[in-house]
Amino acid sequence: MTTPAEARRIEQRSLRFGVGANAVMALAGFSAHVLTGSSALLLDGLYSAVLVGSSLIASRISRNVVRPPDRAWPYGYEGQEALYVLFRSLVLLGVIGFGVGSSCSTLIDWWRGNSIAPLHLEPVALYTALMTALCGLLAWRHRRDWRRTGRVSLLLLTEARNARIDAVITLATGLALLASPLLLVTPLSAIAPFFPNRDKFLTPSKFALEIEKIVAEEKINYIDAIVHYCEINELEVDSITKLVSKPLKEKLKWD
Repeated sequence: MTTPAEARRIEQRSLRFGVGANAVMALAGFSAHVLTGSSALLLDGLYSAVLVGSSLIASRISRNVVRPPDRAWPYGYEGQEALYVLFRSLVLLGVIGFGVGSSCSTLIDWWRGNSIAPLHLEPVALYTALMTALCGLLAWRHRRDWRRTGRVSLLLLTEARNARIDAVITLATGLALLASPLLLVTPLSAIAPFFPNRDKFLTPSKFALEIEKIVAEEKINYIDAIVHYCEINELEVDSITKLVSKPLKEKLKWD
């Protein structure tokens, strides 16, 4: 059976590991924001930075818990663990509020017609995979050490839960960013993020304009225009069926 002294040492080592891991994730999140221009990854980095601070505070509380009651804490220092959980949750709500405010600011700029910085998605997949794996490792470490301490450490249980939440946030953010180009071929293309090569993505309206241009310039019918477009762009005719808009389908019926 683990003694209280051994449990505190295990708790301290686990919390120190958490500080290092969260510092790496915070730095990676800020770097990914700079490379991609994504505010979502900045929020992910800020969340990890908050976890660095909370882990440092948790480590200090872990050392205080063994102190005897005094005039400042007449019922013992164990109460600091509950206060830590409360105020840490309030800080995280502030981080979430920052993210919502930043997103609303970007939407307002878009609504006013201001230019929006493009996103560069190349580093997102690697960042998402590595950070999700690191979060999973951190959650496993805290959970394992929580069991080793006799399942009495509220600090380790909270930190394990934090790491799992961080993994979900990172994975969801990465997948959403990687899937965002798919919006360009849907009716939601107007609200899709801006990419450096956005013009290369075809939408039904853009495809219809290209076909109309070929019909006018080449003096051919719409079916031949579609075949011609596929030939010059090295596309299979079957692959562009979803790009044929309803008005264009009506014109094809008359050919």
